Amino acid sequence: FVEHPNLMVTMTNVKFSEIGKVEKIKKIKGKSVKKLTLVLKADNSFDFNEQINGMGNFIKKYWGIEIDSNGKTSYSHPCIIKIYREDHKRYLEPFIDKNYENQGYDLIIASQAYRAVSKTVSKVSNVIAPLITYSKPKSYTFKFKRSPDQTVSELFGHGLDSKWANILYVGQVPEKDIIAIEKNISALKRVKVAIKKEERMFFKNEIFSIKKIK
Repeated sequence: FVEHPNLMVTMTNVKFSEIGKVEKIKKIKGKSVKKLTLVLKADNSFDFNEQINGMGNFIKKYWGIEIDSNGKTSYSHPCIIKIYREDHKRYLEPFIDKNYENQGYDLIIASQAYRAVSKTVSKVSNVIAPLITYSKPKSYTFKFKRSPDQTVSELFGHGLDSKWANILYVGQVPEKDIIAIEKNISALKRVKVAIKKEERMFFKNEIFSIKKIK
């Protein structure tokens, strides 16, 4: 907020499909919407930090989760928080109460918004579709380029280690599963023998490239 005084941060814990509602209605699925607008006073990071830390009670009280009998998580209260500088409010007024019900976004970054192992249809219906319209999918391919044998790779090793690291990294294998198989020496050996036999590896993946149509 010091380096970018015209910045306004809006945070919410609701589902993507509910973003257009949270600013307009009092309840979502029977749960009261809790709102907090923090208008920062002063012009230095120390004072800003003090004021932002003051949101702790609101977050502890309302920004929690509930787990139902099926193990699904949901918010205890739908919340929305807005933060901006008081001395720059005049520049931000067109955006403070902007209606996002009609997906009037200029930029969307949906990074790690879901697990990679989720089905594509779930990702599209639960994350992408509520935010924007999209075109028909297109296929794509890419190849990993192996580092020269004498080059130290920062992320991956060489040969067998490189393949194994790629499987864990690209496949987003949970840490608990990695620990389990690494403790099972015989199972790990069988996996590495199978990997070593394969000259090429194939990964299924998706990239959503969306452009705004005026």
